Amino acid sequence: MNDSNIIPMQDVDYSAMPDYQEESRRSIALVWDDGDMLADTAKAPVFLINNILEDDSHGLLSGASMAFKTFADLKMVHSICSGDYFFGNKVFKTGKVLYICGEGKGALSRRIKALKLTEGDFKGNLMVLDTSIYIDDLNHMAALKEVIESVEPVLVVIDTFSSLVSTTDENSNSSVAACLSLIKDTCRTSSNTSSLVIHHHGKDASKGMRGASAFKNNVDFAFKMERIEDSMITIFSCEKQKDGENFQDITMKAHVVELGLERQDGSNTTSLVLKPTDYLPSKKSRTGGLTQDETHVMNSMQYVYDRSSHSIPADIMQEHSIDKKHSVILIADWREQAYKRLSVDCKKDDEATINNAKKAKFSRVRKALFKKNRIIEYGEYAWYYGYSENQENDKS
Repeated sequence: MNDSNIIPMQDVDYSAMPDYQEESRRSIALVWDDGDMLADTAKAPVFLINNILEDDSHGLLSGASMAFKTFADLKMVHSICSGDYFFGNKVFKTGKVLYICGEGKGALSRRIKALKLTEGDFKGNLMVLDTSIYIDDLNHMAALKEVIESVEPVLVVIDTFSSLVSTTDENSNSSVAACLSLIKDTCRTSSNTSSLVIHHHGKDASKGMRGASAFKNNVDFAFKMERIEDSMITIFSCEKQKDGENFQDITMKAHVVELGLERQDGSNTTSLVLKPTDYLPSKKSRTGGLTQDETHVMNSMQYVYDRSSHSIPADIMQEHSIDKKHSVILIADWREQAYKRLSVDCKKDDEATINNAKKAKFSRVRKALFKKNRIIEYGEYAWYYGYSENQENDKS
């Protein structure tokens, strides 16, 4: 990042900020507009990305764990920074984007690098905050507002809601509504800055966003990511659009990108970028087809892929006809992550008993996934079934 893009947190005179409880008790003058005049002066919406994201618009992008939410929002950010089309949708307004990341800045930097390598640079327009803040803290948001007024970004990204709040209760409508209102007030300046908040789905992904109904009710738009079972395909869709129709679903496929960074064990560091695909998922594939344990184990596999995948050994490449652009994972790494997600019911509550139960469950689930054509194993390695070039699934 250029030094010119480093904007320090401003010194704010917090003593000058109003006491909001005191302000609420004061009488206010009510101003009314004439309805006919409003109709006569109405204007068409102004889009940052045609039919998808408006200026002065505030909303959410949600999805289950490992649905590629951050990869999708970074693709959107890159389009706004560079002016490149967003999956065929024209970008009408480019400019600065402020990115507030509450978790995994190391992973974020690798994902940004993958985009820069494959799509080109961000034109100096992406600014990632290197200071910890809370989005429900009046002082922190006052400091952010001063930066917004100075930089005049077109978009502020908050990734994720849960990692950037201090006292907000996700299950309280009033608490969530107050936080979302503060985000809007912070971003609403003369530059018409929009905001995009990344949020998680609950344990049952079919029920949508985790927490209070205010998440969806108190925003201008609500986007959703829905991954197709354990594949590299994900669907970007619209559940709510303030002043227009929901846009058609956008199908994306995650592609592995080698970053040119060597890990301690000599293997290549990789990340993912989302690209268009002609794959059309069936209704059945979008609603699942895996048990809860199978889903946990497949999510664990993706977690390992994102962080510690390996180049394909020559014997596997030859035996299974896998393209060298793909990668594999160690079953030992996969097992370690799966144990963290799998639950077991044991009569004895000691570590050895629990680990043995998880080992047995992990083995059973892997066999089930193999029978369902989800995974392939060879020796100490495993990979997605669709990686084999002679398989029908890879045609997508």
